[in-house]
Amino acid sequence: MRRSGRPDGILVKNLPDPVRNFLNRKKQLAADINSFSDKVQADASAAARAQAVAPTYAGTDPDTIDAQNNQRAQANLMTLKVKEEQAELAKMKNAMSDLDAETAAQTTVMAFPTGQFFGGFEIWNCVGMP
Repeated sequence: MRRSGRPDGILVKNLPDPVRNFLNRKKQLAADINSFSDKVQADASAAARAQAVAPTYAGTDPDTIDAQNNQRAQANLMTLKVKEEQAELAKMKNAMSDLDAETAAQTTVMAFPTGQFFGGFEIWNCVGMP
């Protein structure tokens, strides 16, 4: 409990499965967005480095020309992959926005305090959804 005598928060027991599933979906999507954002950022940095060192001139030796063309093609493919990943990340963020908009409707429950506490949290008992 806080010094003011108020609990740090509440724990709700007997939460309905649809509410629990919705909250788990949001939690998983948030974790997916965070990890995918890190991947996109790392891939974007790698693509930028590949673009920076890719040759912009052609040598005269056929093997050198092939190697330079392959290096440029690889850098271009990396850049394309990043654009695709950014589009996918935007879709994931839009899905999270949709879930955020639904949160109140999907998680509103009727619950009552039990008078019990656990770890500074007041325990409430869910009796259903409105």
